[in-house]
Amino acid sequence: MLFRRFFSDLARGRQAPKPAQGEVQGFVLVLMRSSIGRHLEVFRELIELVACGLGELGYSSVTMVNEFAPAGRHIVFCPHLLRAQDVQRVPASTILYNFEPLDPPVFDSVGTFLAEYAPRFRVWDYSAANVHYLSRLRCHARHVPVGYAPLLTRIARVPDHDIDVLFYGDISARRARIMDRLRETGVKVVVVSDV
Repeated sequence: MLFRRFFSDLARGRQAPKPAQGEVQGFVLVLMRSSIGRHLEVFRELIELVACGLGELGYSSVTMVNEFAPAGRHIVFCPHLLRAQDVQRVPASTILYNFEPLDPPVFDSVGTFLAEYAPRFRVWDYSAANVHYLSRLRCHARHVPVGYAPLLTRIARVPDHDIDVLFYGDISARRARIMDRLRETGVKVVVVSDV
């Protein structure tokens, strides 16, 4: 499992302190979700993947949306949606798991993530380029690419494949050129978003 090495410090026999009654034990996986975010449901599978990795190591986890539990170690998905005024309510041991490009910071247009959060918290990032960028800003970041777990296999295989390349996301001019070039080679390309 991909996350085994990233959780190895937890798996070395260290036990989390026993929580008080009513507190969350283990990890709290927090999805920051704005009211206008239309792509945020894609992060649910990433959360499931991390929960699976934690479970394989014997750790429990719960998922929350836009909230922090009174106890437990937090991993925040979509940390670019955290507000500057909320920095004090985020527990100090929180890990921010970033899946957005940072150079330039397309989804951090007001600079909250880079200015308020990345310098204070540990960051996991899907992109090695982002990790390099954050290290230049003197932020502690670790490259944690997306992996695979059997629980993600949910769609039955079909004998005839009618799609060679499936692109899910918004199309920029650069992405459109790439898709057009793929189509020119005879590859069956399907582009979808918001489905």
